[in-house]
Amino acid sequence: MSMITSLIAAGILCGSCAAPHGGFWQASMNGGAAAPAELGQNPEFRYKSMSKTGAYLASRIARLENDWEAASYYFDGVVDEKITNMDFHYQAMIMAMNAGRYEESIDHADFLVKNQYGNALGYVVSAMGAIIEGEYDLAANVIKDMPDDNLSKLMQAPMSAWVSIQQGDKAAYDALDMTKPFVAYQAIIAADAMNNNELVASFAAKAENLNELPPAIQRHLVAVFKRREVSYGAELAVMEGGEDLRNVSNIREGVAWIYYDLAMPLYLQYQDETGRLLFNMALALTPELTEARIRVAEYAAIHGRTKEAIQALRNVLPESKSYTLVQKIIAELMVEDGEVRPALGILNKLAAAQKDISLYVQIGGIYAKNEMYSESLGAYNKALDLAGESNAASYWQIFFARARIHDAMGKWNAAEKDLLQALEYQPEQPFLLNYIGYSWADRGKNLDQALKMIEQAVSLQPNDGSIRDSLGWVYFRLGEYHKAAIQLEQAAALLPYDPVVNDHLGDAYWAVGRHAEAEFQWKRALSNADTEELTVQLEEKLSRY
Repeated sequence: MSMITSLIAAGILCGSCAAPHGGFWQASMNGGAAAPAELGQNPEFRYKSMSKTGAYLASRIARLENDWEAASYYFDGVVDEKITNMDFHYQAMIMAMNAGRYEESIDHADFLVKNQYGNALGYVVSAMGAIIEGEYDLAANVIKDMPDDNLSKLMQAPMSAWVSIQQGDKAAYDALDMTKPFVAYQAIIAADAMNNNELVASFAAKAENLNELPPAIQRHLVAVFKRREVSYGAELAVMEGGEDLRNVSNIREGVAWIYYDLAMPLYLQYQDETGRLLFNMALALTPELTEARIRVAEYAAIHGRTKEAIQALRNVLPESKSYTLVQKIIAELMVEDGEVRPALGILNKLAAAQKDISLYVQIGGIYAKNEMYSESLGAYNKALDLAGESNAASYWQIFFARARIHDAMGKWNAAEKDLLQALEYQPEQPFLLNYIGYSWADRGKNLDQALKMIEQAVSLQPNDGSIRDSLGWVYFRLGEYHKAAIQLEQAAALLPYDPVVNDHLGDAYWAVGRHAEAEFQWKRALSNADTEELTVQLEEKLSRY
């Protein structure tokens, strides 16, 4: 799998299509006239263009903005079966797939195969369409005729494994190269989906290097071998909880997982278009593949298309094992989009029904970000009540989070109690040590103990600017101004635009007689100040000195 990323990325997508919707472009594409309200939700009307040139330009801009729906529908005004430019059909296929217009994408792929277009992706999508329709002979022929390129080297054999086993084509599956672990994996799980114990055992005996596959795949193999009572020579990754982490019961699910597994390295390296394309191909085969749906939503969210991401995730049914996770993601996206109350409504309903500690922690965090401290405190209290005294040590982060809320509410005694409780469970947690030490130093309290704590935190996280700032500040509070200046200079090098660090460095410079440099630091802090309190303090210092 180590070569997957470079091979897939080199050549699946060509050209730089793109295009916008809405605003000036929307009006110009529709001749300047507003769309009737009853037709406004119809994408075929919304993205209708008056000319091929306008449609082409609009599609290009929409694609640059990662608006795949607009890009695809606009491009409909450019390409049809009368267009002989195969590159146009290729780009239309990609845009339609990423827009979730799977049938249209397959139609373009079939057109490319019919005209013997020399890129394997069209053949992969066309074969996928044949598999969806149950036309396995057609799928086998399309897979066999794939052009020889980097993509076919990855896709041809795994897809052939599924189709040949589905058809019972012994000559074809006997010809599979079982020394390639990803191909062997597909053969094994295809035989398992066909409920053929003998074939699973036969493929397992021939398979090599299965322990080189990603852990998730190895765990799936462990589940299959256990269920089929088949042994394999090399040790594979252990499956958590004894549960089959993948449900692969038919050819559509199996091929969908091929696309998913090949997309993951690209997703992790942010090669956006190709990864998203493969995840959408997986969904075209198996709409219930929640893992792929989450990835598609993440791509949309990364590019600021929050509502699109939310809509993609709303299709996950409550029966899905990932339903709770998906609802958490939806809530976070809604918060980002300013829909805080609806997001909290989703989470509170789930938390009340499931008594899930992590849900209450998420709720507490959302309330905290929105300065709704009483509500946040209530959520963290519920989380700790559910944890109970016997499990409290496992949830030290909740004590830490609740302490910050107490601190923000001006209840330092309660905050200190929670912080020391968390520290008892995690005595070497650098950010916890730093928070306690800085809080004491800022209050002029327990300075010697604060210094020891922050020195320990620095030893654990030497390149963290905020912790280095705390060390400088505790030296300042101890009256060791030269030591303070040295540490705060290092903090400012790590966090050059942090207003608190700049303010502290200014104080240290002033204390050691470096007045011009102090004034410079205070002015820099003022230009980046993010609270009214800090702004007032800095303005007072600059006016006084």
